[in-house]
Amino acid sequence: MQGSRVAVIDIGTNTLKMLVAQVENGHFEMLHKAQINIRLGADGLSQGLINMAAQDRLEKALSRCRQIWQEAGVPKNQVFAFATSAFRNAKNGPRIAQMLKSQFGFSLAILSGEEEVSYMCCGVAAAVGLGSQNALLMDIGGGSVEWAIANERKVLWKKSFEVGGQRLMEQYIRQDPMQDLDIQRLDIYLETQLIRLSEAVFRYSPKLLIGAAGTFDTLAALDFAQENGADALPRLIDEAFELKTPHYEMDYHTFEGLFQKIVRSKQSERLAMPGMPPFRADMIVPASCLVRFVMEQYELETLQVSAYGLKEGYLLDCVMPALAIS
Repeated sequence: MQGSRVAVIDIGTNTLKMLVAQVENGHFEMLHKAQINIRLGADGLSQGLINMAAQDRLEKALSRCRQIWQEAGVPKNQVFAFATSAFRNAKNGPRIAQMLKSQFGFSLAILSGEEEVSYMCCGVAAAVGLGSQNALLMDIGGGSVEWAIANERKVLWKKSFEVGGQRLMEQYIRQDPMQDLDIQRLDIYLETQLIRLSEAVFRYSPKLLIGAAGTFDTLAALDFAQENGADALPRLIDEAFELKTPHYEMDYHTFEGLFQKIVRSKQSERLAMPGMPPFRADMIVPASCLVRFVMEQYELETLQVSAYGLKEGYLLDCVMPALAIS
């Protein structure tokens, strides 16, 4: 099938993301992107439930998305949706998925951690262009974090860990700004939880960190605005959207300065930072701690930011092959 217009919806633990694309001859053109803060993990994540308030936020977000995909001319059968950590760990996830199918018409795929990593790898490889040296790929979600070690030839190792930003925020951020003791407690926790990651890094010796979308987009925007002024931010966003610049890069020294600015600030101060999306002003703190832990622990001097991540990988590796044979 050629000339298909599709919508891909990523229902994450904190954020719902949607892209609308035109697919033709094995390629796609991005037409629209949207992201909405839905906070599925708020209050119920630790109990393994998506509570009623979170369900209501999800339904309202999907109603907004439906208006967008209908206005873009996406047929009902060309809407593809998947969910990640919150749904796969929630006892009521399958029931909510059935309710959404009845209400919005799409089947919701609840991805395993392994599937999530695979699609993330596909998206990053399409955007960044992996080289001959091994790289550590990372995608920070609210419920889980996906890591892979890959080069231009193959994915050498991959795994999903349930150490996402929402979980870390609930457990380790007791004050605002975050206190040094809590940063130390968080680092100790990560060291114990990420033993298999540490073993893989020791074995494959990645030379740089590549971050997929989300948190890393925010870090790039904050650094870019700091260097170029807030008025220049639309240029960065446009370039990433059109993939004119496949990645944004910063060294460890630059990231460390940004990290200190983020964790030493109050929420009101983070909200005022040029480039900070309001819905990330809280989650950026534990997410930045995660990035810093990885860069320090594994002595990675360079951070690259991929314009593509999980949803683009799902489009490339799941949706487009299905369209090609339909």
